Amino acid sequence: MINNLSINKSSEGAPLLVNKRVYTNKEISNEIRKLEGFEYQANNIETCGTVEIYYRCGCGIIEIFRTCKYRICPHCSPRRSNTIHRTYFNPLKKHKIARSVFDSGLRLVTLTQRSKDSLLDGIISLHKYLKKLKERKYFKNFIFGGIGVIEVTKSNNKWHVHMHLIVDSRYLDMKHKPGEDSKFVKEWKKVTGGDCIVYVNRVYSHKGALNYVLKYITKTNSNLTLEDTSIYFKETFRKRLVFTFGSLYNIIEKIEKVCRVCHEKFSYIDSSHITELGWEYKIINPHKKGDP
Repeated sequence: MINNLSINKSSEGAPLLVNKRVYTNKEISNEIRKLEGFEYQANNIETCGTVEIYYRCGCGIIEIFRTCKYRICPHCSPRRSNTIHRTYFNPLKKHKIARSVFDSGLRLVTLTQRSKDSLLDGIISLHKYLKKLKERKYFKNFIFGGIGVIEVTKSNNKWHVHMHLIVDSRYLDMKHKPGEDSKFVKEWKKVTGGDCIVYVNRVYSHKGALNYVLKYITKTNSNLTLEDTSIYFKETFRKRLVFTFGSLYNIIEKIEKVCRVCHEKFSYIDSSHITELGWEYKIINPHKKGDP
């Protein structure tokens, strides 16, 4: 493909969770146990949503279920995405949206690379290419910052690792002569060393843009086999797949856990202490379990 840069109306209003095949926690945990040194994580996934823990607020003692918070968990994955959305939404609203091709503001950008035999190699190389791109004069002059999400897919026994970004930028050069690449595509090809695809899409709303990039956190789980899911978990465990840089670096809003009824902060209570006080049958719970 000569020109890999295009502008299309994005599907930024897509739902956060897109599922084709969701494996059960039991199926996932059994596969994770085959990995050396991941027995503890496998147990957490298997027992996710089954172990009761307790918090205190102005309403009394609140009983909820403990969750594993892993990105491959079918219960926790969409919650992770929603939590990240709440964390970034209000700070992102302070940045204006580019209302035309030539306007400065927020845009959606997708950057790809060649597929790899190793998932870990794909993640490492993608971060390396982005670092090189940020050092180039074109990037420094036109892109001020961004929020990025790494998406992982697999086809033909190859791992395809690429990133979706919300960037705060000036006009990104999309014009090209017949038979030539646009400037942005040329810059990305120089750092990746060849075949790649670059897309630039318009942002229509702050909420829609966040929905668009964060849906790929949960979408990955439905695109992989059970065996590949365990590999994905191993290679991405304790690695950040959502990142920020430049003018959007670390733009997060701290979300405190407060009771939606009395609006007081939650404080953790050890279950043994509740038993000692004889409160096991006197729990006040005006909340839905699992959602304090």
